[in-house]
Amino acid sequence: QFILMYCPAHEEAWQAEVLHRDVSAFNIMIRRYRDPKDGIWKCDGLLVDWGLCKFARDLKRPAVRKNRSGTWQFISAVLLVFPGKFAHAVWHDLESFVHVFYWCCLRFHKTNFSGHGLRDKIQLLYDIHETKNGISSGGWEKLLILRRGYQPFDLLGGSLDPALPREESTKPGYGLTELLSSLASLCKEHYKSLEAEI
Repeated sequence: QFILMYCPAHEEAWQAEVLHRDVSAFNIMIRRYRDPKDGIWKCDGLLVDWGLCKFARDLKRPAVRKNRSGTWQFISAVLLVFPGKFAHAVWHDLESFVHVFYWCCLRFHKTNFSGHGLRDKIQLLYDIHETKNGISSGGWEKLLILRRGYQPFDLLGGSLDPALPREESTKPGYGLTELLSSLASLCKEHYKSLEAEI
């Protein structure tokens, strides 16, 4: 449901030929409200902070600088690993949604990482970078997991269905575990199509 809330807003903007270019956990807001028609509490999502957006016609123009625009942790892996090589495209924003989802799972769900291990995993995936000649690069671990098609963590405990035994709720085809597995496979297929360019 999380992903489905925000993709329509992004899709509508892209249909209007506007690309957000800064999809991040901090630019996604959830609004909880009581539906006046039926009195049921519902949620919807807002994609905010359009300050870095560009019109489609402007995306084809050469970049003025090699450093990327956006929130570092959620920028597409290839934009971080190969600064200046790729122009920001719609698929980079879609990949950012995957990074937001993974990051939120690591932050708010029980996984096979905790304490210092969790901190180190988040830092390895989303924060590590280096700067040479004023140009920052990073995202190497992100690129590795996307190309190999594996999710960077396993869900545990209450993040699985507590009504099911662990061996049942971690099987392929089950809820959040299946979604994470499907996203990893989808990213692998996408990156396979980029092999010649990277």
